[in-house]
Amino acid sequence: MTANYDLNAIFDELAAVFDGIATGDVVSGTALTLSAYSEVPGQVTVPALVLELDDLAWDVTMGRGADAWTIVGTALVSFADQANAQRKLRSFLSADGGAGRIKAALEAEKSLGGLVSYVQLSGARRVGKITYNGVDYLGCELVFEVMS
Repeated sequence: MTANYDLNAIFDELAAVFDGIATGDVVSGTALTLSAYSEVPGQVTVPALVLELDDLAWDVTMGRGADAWTIVGTALVSFADQANAQRKLRSFLSADGGAGRIKAALEAEKSLGGLVSYVQLSGARRVGKITYNGVDYLGCELVFEVMS
């Protein structure tokens, strides 16, 4: 079997899996949801998850059987109130918080509608202050491993 895929379609589908996931936070009576982006936008609405290609390895198996790549999802929360932002980010990374919801949503759609063999959320890195488009946020990078 030959690896055959469309990276744009995969990124769009991965963003669709996460866009609108409830964060558990309520502001002025309105439940906050995650905004997920398959392209790097100029401005983000937090809480946000921005997906970017990190690396790509062709021919992981012989005869063009499979390719593997890593997608980094930069998770961003408001940095305005640092103590509150730290609590939100830790909640986001907790198994019963946002990352738990993200992981659960991904577990329900590991093949992204048949676009890939599998995708898994393997971990978080660079936890702390992240400057995105000149604005400081608290955030982290979520690492997604993909095989097709």
